[in-house]
Amino acid sequence: MSFSIALSGLHGASKDLKTTGNNIANAETTGFKA
Repeated sequence: MSFSIALSGLHGASKDLKTTGNNIANAETTGFKA
């Protein structure tokens, strides 16, 4: 049970990091809104 909870938390954190990385990569793009 605790393993699936930890795995779920890691998946959520990974998604947040991908979103943040995408926002940083596109920060200089004209018309981009985070």
